[in-house]
Amino acid sequence: MRENGADKSGNGSGGTLHRPPYKAGPAGGDSFTMTSVDSKAGAVTVAQRNTRQAAFVHCIGHGPMATLEINHTVGDGISAVDIHYDEAILTDSVVMNAVVTGSSSGWLGHGAAHGPMTDGNDRTGTIHIPLRTPPRVGETVRILFGLQSHAGCLPYPVLGLPGSRTVDKGRAVFPWVSVG
Repeated sequence: MRENGADKSGNGSGGTLHRPPYKAGPAGGDSFTMTSVDSKAGAVTVAQRNTRQAAFVHCIGHGPMATLEINHTVGDGISAVDIHYDEAILTDSVVMNAVVTGSSSGWLGHGAAHGPMTDGNDRTGTIHIPLRTPPRVGETVRILFGLQSHAGCLPYPVLGLPGSRTVDKGRAVFPWVSVG
């Protein structure tokens, strides 16, 4: 049975399975970045050119961030959220990030998967987020998930710091999110 984009028939855990289309969530960056959210396909892409001069301690600018969002109304008690990703390609500075908050419970949990992800074996997986407290029945749980990167710096040969590169990029598809 499908209800508001959620499959109530179960996913093996007795919970609710959400599939695309999702809602587009917050996104941002600066003039050196690019973000793309395809909420119908559940795909997120971020990229940035690292041509900015580094400040004294930290790099300047705002790295790219793009997210998808699910607003889940709690019917039964839930204790975890699982966000499945596929086709992930991430440089080592891109993070797949997920945050779960409740409309009255506040912050419930966080999960992440870090790049690099370029090998076929690590391009598919699940971010498991155990909730710190169970949200109340009837409460709306907001699940934000997507990609983000740090502010960019000058490339390695110019600045002389290992790990800098001219481009940071990432793309991932999120085919389902399980709430249970």
